[in-house]
Amino acid sequence: MADYSISVACPKCRCRDYTKATPDATIAFKMDRVCKRCGTRYTPPTPRWAGGLFMLCGFLILGINAFRFQEGLTMPFVVLAFPGFIAFAYGLRYLFFPTRPVDV
Repeated sequence: MADYSISVACPKCRCRDYTKATPDATIAFKMDRVCKRCGTRYTPPTPRWAGGLFMLCGFLILGINAFRFQEGLTMPFVVLAFPGFIAFAYGLRYLFFPTRPVDV
């Protein structure tokens, strides 16, 4: 998986004309971009709503597992609590501490 610059426009020449490219990331909400002028590939910033969506999904997974844990079912709680926590932390990171795009 390659790491590309995060920007709203080309980080090299600041051109806003681009073609879309398939993202290499596991989770992507927007297509990567390739500058028409210089050919630099870059990634648009993650939308803030995506952070809220991940937090909501993680919170729901943790909440359901906490309810199941009260019923005495410990195995599902242990198995699904970790992905729920990861989803919540990922959403928290993108909602409150977004990756700063290159200023244009």
